[in-house]
Amino acid sequence: MPPKPKSTKRSHLTKEAILESAREAFLRHSYDQVGVREISSDAGVNCALISRYFGSKLGLFRDVLTDETDYRALYSGPLEELGARLARFVVSGVIETDTGKALTVDPSRMLLFVRSVGCPEALPALRDALAEKMTLPLAAVLPGPNATEKAAVITSHIFGFILIHRMVGAACVVQADTDILTQQLASSLQTVIDHR
Repeated sequence: MPPKPKSTKRSHLTKEAILESAREAFLRHSYDQVGVREISSDAGVNCALISRYFGSKLGLFRDVLTDETDYRALYSGPLEELGARLARFVVSGVIETDTGKALTVDPSRMLLFVRSVGCPEALPALRDALAEKMTLPLAAVLPGPNATEKAAVITSHIFGFILIHRMVGAACVVQADTDILTQQLASSLQTVIDHR
């Protein structure tokens, strides 16, 4: 394969620098507290390049929310074990898929949501990212006529648990027996999954 032209490689590196700068900024502050000038300055590029590569600050935010992780592997396998798989994943922070690849909980991704959930302009991007990564793939495997609602409840369970357990580290969760915690969360999630 012939090498990429220098201009293409430079464009790719510039785009990656902007994305990394934006990710760091959105992890520190909410969407409405971050400016494109701050992002471009930290990336060491001209502010106009954000519009060129991403269209707008919102377009850039959407790209920051996008990652390559495919959570559908969590949902494959017997439905009667789905609650246990999800519980193991959120309590331990990692689970090995059928393909042998490890999926990990990334608390910084949750922080991107938490920081900007109060920003009306950012909400559609947050909803779209959540739907694409979790809710819609989960709803596709759930039984019964209310799969979308079940997926919403399960996603809320998971997000709430990750927020308390991994980010806040509430004393009641930190001191809890992880095996019992996993069993109870699995039972709670499986009740939603099995509900007719």
